[in-house]
Amino acid sequence: MKAARAYVQAGKRVVVDVDLAKFFDRVNHDILVDRLRRRIPDEAVLRLIRAYLNAGIMDGVKVERQQGTPQGGPLSPLMANVLLDEVDKALEARGYSFARYADDCNVYVSSMKAGERVMAWLRTLYGKLKLQINEAKSAVGSAFGRKFLGYALWVAQGREVKCKVADKALANFKARVRQLTGRSGGRSMEQVVEQLRPYLLGWKAYFGLAQTPQVWRRLDKWLRHRLRAIQLKHWKRPRTIYRELKALGADDDVAKRVALYGRRWCPVGTFIAQPPHLRRFALVTRALRIDARSPCSASPSMQFLSIGSRFTLHASSPHSVTLMQLRFTSLTVTSSWRDLHPQVRAHAGRTSR
Repeated sequence: MKAARAYVQAGKRVVVDVDLAKFFDRVNHDILVDRLRRRIPDEAVLRLIRAYLNAGIMDGVKVERQQGTPQGGPLSPLMANVLLDEVDKALEARGYSFARYADDCNVYVSSMKAGERVMAWLRTLYGKLKLQINEAKSAVGSAFGRKFLGYALWVAQGREVKCKVADKALANFKARVRQLTGRSGGRSMEQVVEQLRPYLLGWKAYFGLAQTPQVWRRLDKWLRHRLRAIQLKHWKRPRTIYRELKALGADDDVAKRVALYGRRWCPVGTFIAQPPHLRRFALVTRALRIDARSPCSASPSMQFLSIGSRFTLHASSPHSVTLMQLRFTSLTVTSSWRDLHPQVRAHAGRTSR
C-alpha cells in the first residue's frame, strides 16, 4: 500500500484495477507445476506439491479437483506468486509502476489512454495462463475512486496523498460490530468485550496504515456508545441506572438525565457526547415532539423548522401534527437559542431543568 501511495504521489493518478475471476478456483495445475519445475529440481518435492494440489474437497462426500488451489492456507498466496511471477516481470520489463498481492493487482499510469492499453495487454498475459479477468470488477479509472486491499486514497493538505479505510470495509466493520454488540444477546459486559476484543485488534492491526485519525476517534466514540447502551439495558430501572452512575462518579444532573431517558439508547448517548449548543437543539427537538401531542396548531413547529434546520416533514393530516415524524436530511443548525418560538423555548427550558 505504501508503494501504491508513492506512485500516486508521483503523479500517476490513473489506475488499472485488475481482478481475476475465481482465481484460486481456476489455477491450472500443469502450468503451475511447470513454473515450479523451472525453480525446483527435486522431483520428490514436485510430487508432494502435485498431491497437495490434487487433494479432494470434503463437502459431505469427497469431491475430486482438477484445477484450483486450497484456500485459507499459507500456501495459496505463495502459489499465486509463483504463477503470476512472469506477469510481474513483464510489467517490470516495460517500466510500469504496479502493486500486487496474490491475485489483486493495480497498475498506475499517467493517462486513461495508457491505462486502456495496459488493460488490453494484461488480458493477453493472463489468457496465456488460462486465467480470466473479471470485467465487472476490473476498470481503468482515477486512483482516488478505486480501493486496493481494503484501502482507498485521498488528498490531504499540501496535496499529500494518504490512505484510508475504504467505505465498503468500514461498512463491513460496523455491520460485524453491530452483530457482536447486540443488546438482546443475554450476555454480560465481560462476555461482549471478550468476543469483541480479537476482532477489533485484528481489524486495527490490518488497517494500521490508515492516515485518518478522525475516523478512528469517531469509531471509538460509536463503539463506546453501543457498549453504554448494553450497560443501560443491563441496569434496566431508572433507579438502578442513577445509583450505578453515581457510584461511578457521574454528576448528579447527568445521572438524573440518563436515568430519565435510560430506555432511549440513541438520545442518551447523543446527549452526553454532544457539545452544549447541540444539546440544546436535542432538548428543543424533544420538546417539540412533546408539544405535538397537544391539540395545538402547527405554526410553532413550522416556524422552528424554518429557522433551525432543513427537515422532511411527514404528517398524517395537513391540520394535525399528532402523528408527526421528522426525518433529518441535513443538519445545519444556524439559529440561536433566542431565535426560537417562545412556546418551544419555554417548554425546552422546563425540560432541561
